[in-house]
Amino acid sequence: MNEDKGFKIVGGLAVFLAVLSLLVGKFILSFLMILLAFGIFSNSKKGGYNDKNLYDKKIAKQGRSLDELFYFFENMETPLGKCWAGIYKDAPAIIYGPSAFTDIIVITDDGKNFCFRNINITNNIDFGEANAWRLDNIEDTSDMPVTQKNYSVFAALKVMSAVMTGDLAELTAGFVDGTRTNAPAQLDMYEFYRHNTKDNNLVDINDNEILKTFIRKPPLSVTLYDSEGEEFARTEATVAEYKDATDIDHDIYSDGEKFGTIKHLKGTGKNSYLIDTVNGEFRVDSFMAVRKANVASNYIITKDGERKAVVFGSPNIVFDGHGGVMQNNVICSFDDDYLVLYTLFELFVVSAAEWLR
Repeated sequence: MNEDKGFKIVGGLAVFLAVLSLLVGKFILSFLMILLAFGIFSNSKKGGYNDKNLYDKKIAKQGRSLDELFYFFENMETPLGKCWAGIYKDAPAIIYGPSAFTDIIVITDDGKNFCFRNINITNNIDFGEANAWRLDNIEDTSDMPVTQKNYSVFAALKVMSAVMTGDLAELTAGFVDGTRTNAPAQLDMYEFYRHNTKDNNLVDINDNEILKTFIRKPPLSVTLYDSEGEEFARTEATVAEYKDATDIDHDIYSDGEKFGTIKHLKGTGKNSYLIDTVNGEFRVDSFMAVRKANVASNYIITKDGERKAVVFGSPNIVFDGHGGVMQNNVICSFDDDYLVLYTLFELFVVSAAEWLR
């Protein structure tokens, strides 16, 4: 169900309850239900369809065909591989995936729009003999232990396929209006890193240790160490006492010298930060919770308008083989030159959320 439908259903239910309450003489309750319905429908009008839907997008065709769009995308590499021409719900479709965890993006033509859907079931796809091999890539998760690594790889694919859905729609918008004649060679190809507060190490996809970490609170401070145990970088709160760590600035130090400052931006309409460093400014913006990955603390980091990383985490989570609750973090990096900065921010923002709990 997309969020437009969700708003309509909940809003309609509020209207129904308002009328029902009025009929039985419960005027105060009826008034409250009317206020609730008004708020729901007012909120549902904010932003367009694509802004309100993480897994579904629409781009007006403007005379373009699905075949033309396929040829535009056909050589572009993505985390779900290259696209292929298939059948979805008995209609022609451009298809990405499935991934090992059944992440799929389908693009169809409804006559007026190119429609993008992020799905996780194969039932409505006709693979045919030529593409049946793609089903062999899907992992059997029925007996797969929920370890920190397995979950993190799973969550990374869920989050990045959601991000990729929006990016495909954005590229398509440029294609149909003529501002983009070629797709990039790669889209959203990332290097994977994970961290948890039991092991306190940042590791790559092959479990190689990249950094050691230490999180202190309160006051909140994140420190990164190299493999020899020498301090590499850290954050420090600019004041000693506070209620919410995200309400104050946090300075970043590297090699004993101030490197930059993390600032929480207010009034942007989303949870946003500015990281002002000697290497330039980094903008950090939250995006909609990726429920398929069970994460809500997810951010996109950009520098000069160029995406540098997608980071996300969970303040409290439990894994097989690890006793107790822990914090878990994942970094999908597009430029490892700033990996230390991504790590500092991700551990800072999720630790701040954990402290508020």
